[in-house]
Amino acid sequence: MAGGNRRRRTIDGRNHRQRYCRLKPLHAENRNKPTFFQSLKRHVLDPVDMFPFGLIAIITIKNTDKHQRLGDLWAKTIVVKNDTLSIQDSKF
Repeated sequence: MAGGNRRRRTIDGRNHRQRYCRLKPLHAENRNKPTFFQSLKRHVLDPVDMFPFGLIAIITIKNTDKHQRLGDLWAKTIVVKNDTLSIQDSKF
């Protein structure tokens, strides 16, 4: 079961919390589904973003125009609410 969740996360770039909150990561420039390497880049920096107590992520989100974490900046992705997407964008 855990392997399936892990596989699903890498396919569409989301984890179970993002699914629950109806969030989707998108390529920042063309609003397409992020590539595997973009998803990997986003999550490689998770430990940095969450140290100490998420303070780095909070500071980064508050000081960027598109409210991005370090992983999103490196991967050139943004996270948007699923409700704000058009029908075409939500097909992935």
